[in-house]
Amino acid sequence: ADYMVSNATSINYDESKMPTINLNFSRHLFSILKFTITNTEETLKEEKLYGIKLQSASHTLSGSFSFDVRLGNESTAQFSTDPLKTNKSVSVEYQSGQPTIGLGTNHTLYLVVPAGVYESGDLSVQVYTENEVFTQTINKKITLENGTIYDIQPLDIKSAVKNKRNKSVLTFGDSITTLTMAKWLQG
Repeated sequence: ADYMVSNATSINYDESKMPTINLNFSRHLFSILKFTITNTEETLKEEKLYGIKLQSASHTLSGSFSFDVRLGNESTAQFSTDPLKTNKSVSVEYQSGQPTIGLGTNHTLYLVVPAGVYESGDLSVQVYTENEVFTQTINKKITLENGTIYDIQPLDIKSAVKNKRNKSVLTFGDSITTLTMAKWLQG
């Protein structure tokens, strides 16, 4: 989610007549990254696009945070120092209706991330398809400001590092492994 803050507002009012309070939410707490994913590899055109994940080697990208509302437009997100409440990655996935990656078709996905300076090589993008994971490192220093949408270099999955997607099965009771399941697990 993209959070916004407003300068503090106070108003004297009669509790029996609740007033309308207009707030000017003029400051975003985070930046938004726009990713365009495409494919120029014929053999991958039938793959289903499941989502993307952005990972940082050194920055917290998601998790529990707070901010001081008294600072109004000067507020910034302060992430928890508890590693169980934060993560160095953020992702977005299609919950259903995954599109076919196609050939030369652009797919646009957005991620909300903290503002800051990210050194060259600190961020990597993973694109998840039905059978593969494609990874590409962002090899340039980027500075992100609150409330700004940044168009990140288009990612052609053909040029990314390709790995087989790990698949797992949870079984209950007796083994349910069948020939069909074995084929699916082998990719």
